[in-house]
Amino acid sequence: MFARLVPLLGVVAAALPVARTQTLLFPNFNSTTGLQLNSVSAPSGGILTLADTGRDRGAVFTTAQYSVAQFSALFEFVIANPSGSTDSTGINGADGIAFVIQSDARGAGALGSFKEGLGYGGINNSLAIEFDTFKNDANSETANDPNSNHVGINLGGSVNSALTATIGTRLDNGQKWTAWVDYNGSVMELRMSQDGIRPSEATLSYSIDTTALAAALGGATQAYLGFSAATGSATADHQLLSFVFSDTYLANGIAAVPEPSTYALLALGLGLAGLGVWRRRG
Repeated sequence: MFARLVPLLGVVAAALPVARTQTLLFPNFNSTTGLQLNSVSAPSGGILTLADTGRDRGAVFTTAQYSVAQFSALFEFVIANPSGSTDSTGINGADGIAFVIQSDARGAGALGSFKEGLGYGGINNSLAIEFDTFKNDANSETANDPNSNHVGINLGGSVNSALTATIGTRLDNGQKWTAWVDYNGSVMELRMSQDGIRPSEATLSYSIDTTALAAALGGATQAYLGFSAATGSATADHQLLSFVFSDTYLANGIAAVPEPSTYALLALGLGLAGLGVWRRRG
C-alpha cells in the first residue's frame, strides 16, 4: 500500500510549486472554514447565494486578513433569474455582486447597503470591483452608471465608481462567469470570460500603487477578502461558486479553479485534507 502511495505523492509534490502560490483555495463552498457569512444562508450544493429575494443583501469575508501588496485572484459566479422593476433602460433584475478588499472596523462582520450598494456601499477603508446589473437614476449617488451591465472600481465604501467598463454580454444571463483580478503593486486588472479561459486583454485596468491602495484601506497593507451582493425592488439570484487567492502576483494569472479531485490530492499531500482554507507556507 505504501509503495503504491509514494508515486501518488510524487505527483502531488510535482504540483506543489504552483499550489504553494495559493493562499486561499475554495473550489466550492462545501466547507466555509475560515469564512464569516453575514446575512447569508449556509451553502447549498457547494454554492453560496449572497442575495436573491427582494430588498436583500449579504456578504462573506475571510476571518483572517491577508497581504494585498500584490496578489492574484480567481472566482466564479452566476447571476440568474432577473425580475422585478426595470431601470431607465427598460432592463429588469438587480443589483449585482462585488469582490471586496476591506479593513473596516467591523472586520469580517462588515455588511454594506441594499440596492445599488451591492452589499458593499458604506464599508469603509475598502476597494471593491463591482459587477453591476442596474443603471441607477441620474439624480442618485451612482449617476456615473454608464448602463445596466457594467463593471467598476469603487473606493472607500462609495458606490460611485472611479472607473467603469461596459460588458457586452448580460452579467445576469444565468451562466457561469469566471473573473481574474491581478495586482502587481501598480496596476489592478480585471479579466472575465464565460468559457473559463483567461483573456489576454484586461476588461478593466486601474492604476493604483501600493501607497494609494494602503490609503484606500485606511493605512492597512493587509485586509479581509470577500464578496457581497444586494437587491431592491428588482431581484436576481447572486451565487458565488468558487474563490482562489494568491498573495503572490502571477503574471499570467491563476489558470483555473482546481477540480475537487485534484484539490483532494493536493490537500492529502499537504496533510490538510478536509480544510477549506489552504494557507501558503513561506
